[in-house]
Amino acid sequence: MNKILVTLICMMMLLTFTSVGSAEKISPMGDSFVSDSVFRNTMYGSYPTLSVNKYKRSYLIFNLVGKSKVQKAKLYLRVKDCNACTSQSPVYAYYVNDVNIAYFDESDIRWTNQMCGTDRNQVNSKCTYIGSFTPSKRYAYYAIDVTDAYNYVVENFPGRIYLNIMLSSNSYDNVDFASKDYLRIADKPKIYTDFDIVNAPQVDISIDTPSPSAVCYPTWKCSAYGECKPRSYGTYGYQTKNCNDGCGHTQLYQRRCTITVQPTSQPKCTPKWTCGSYSACKTYENSNWGYKHKTCVDGCGHSSTHKIRCTVSQPTPTSLPAIFGDLNNDRKISLSELITAIRKWSMKRYTDNQLIQIVRIYAG
Repeated sequence: MNKILVTLICMMMLLTFTSVGSAEKISPMGDSFVSDSVFRNTMYGSYPTLSVNKYKRSYLIFNLVGKSKVQKAKLYLRVKDCNACTSQSPVYAYYVNDVNIAYFDESDIRWTNQMCGTDRNQVNSKCTYIGSFTPSKRYAYYAIDVTDAYNYVVENFPGRIYLNIMLSSNSYDNVDFASKDYLRIADKPKIYTDFDIVNAPQVDISIDTPSPSAVCYPTWKCSAYGECKPRSYGTYGYQTKNCNDGCGHTQLYQRRCTITVQPTSQPKCTPKWTCGSYSACKTYENSNWGYKHKTCVDGCGHSSTHKIRCTVSQPTPTSLPAIFGDLNNDRKISLSELITAIRKWSMKRYTDNQLIQIVRIYAG
């Protein structure tokens, strides 16, 4: 009985002295995302989600003051919304390695003052690559092994022990993670360490940090855009190019282009216009003015019609009976007949002498 008791005491002491760190879960003291857009100076520290895409990065800060090295540390995130799940776009994780940067203020961090630089195609030397994962469905938990980053900060940041983690993507598709301000406590981000990892949420994908010699730092390289391909509608087409980060991830980009119409193999037709003669003058009703037309062709399948104004020649009456029928000098001309005669004279149907004769008859 005494031997068993001594053995148990020795085992407990051995576990106490060999344990590297305590088992616990750590919530972020601050988190926020930043946006490279017209809102690049806007702060999002109070938002319930952390957004990540090509134009958005998310930052989380963990207070490790008083912590010691651990055997294992994992950051757990829960996806809330995910366009990137369809496109299978990876999310990259980095930690801030600069000892001069203690921590960020979630009420002040924005795209223009973020720690990892403002170039959305790469990060600066103040941030070290941790690993990546590819979200595949909404509401799933994802775990990233941050042991090396955790222990690096504990060892090298004496008195200013804060772990700053940044999430980024090269995809235009967005993924949203629950932030520390999310309503449901179980969905909020946390770091689980050592033996408390067994109490962490069930994850969909767990990414362990590769060994330092196997760490791949993504460097995106893209091919040139291909030929402009037509769509099934509209006058515009599209061009594509493939990009590779050198770490096994690819991204396809498209842009709009204008379709170039290829010349036909038939010889070009040189137009040579020829025209026919003008037609007879056709007048409008109650008028002695009209138009005559002619048609022209260019010999290449095109035609054109031209018209010009013309005057219709009216027969001139030779005598008053021809003008007024059975009129003779014994009958007076009415006022309406006189007005009609003046109108015809204005249209060149009567000569000046004929009109004078009509007026004389009217005057009696």
